[in-house]
Amino acid sequence: MQNHNVLYRKKGERTAPEVFLDPNTFSKDGTTRLAGVSFSKDGSRLGFQISKGGADWTEAIIINAADKKILEDTIRNIKFSGISWKGNDGFYFSTYEKPKGSQLSAKTQNHKLYYHQVGTPRSQDKLIFGDDKNTRRYVGGYLTEDERFLIVTAANSTTGNELYIQDLKNPPLN
Repeated sequence: MQNHNVLYRKKGERTAPEVFLDPNTFSKDGTTRLAGVSFSKDGSRLGFQISKGGADWTEAIIINAADKKILEDTIRNIKFSGISWKGNDGFYFSTYEKPKGSQLSAKTQNHKLYYHQVGTPRSQDKLIFGDDKNTRRYVGGYLTEDERFLIVTAANSTTGNELYIQDLKNPPLN
């Protein structure tokens, strides 16, 4: 009789499972939910997203998976995005500029893809894709399994989707 599913983990076949992440403890009234979970490639770090009060805006909390210690400040104001890790050092995510006025009714229309280096402030995140001249409603960034290629998807609606592929071993010269 809980509001949210609980994530468990166990070490080896013969150990008992232990609670790893319990969203029921995120808020007393149960209105904060787990909005996404993404482990780094070797599983040593976890970025999990929470949503408060049913909002589309999420916060990403980065922890050391072994001891669940928080590694840095919470990354706030992420919208319509997951987290795609590049190794253990950082991750890609998408968001909009924070709207002026109500977050519930203000228009958000220029989605941008960023790279966040763990341990650095959000203000130092690198803009990877998106600008104010060529607005796109939805942008996503994902890495291939070998982390060589960054796949970027972009769209303004459910038709006319765009696909971009960047070779991270041979980035373009600017």
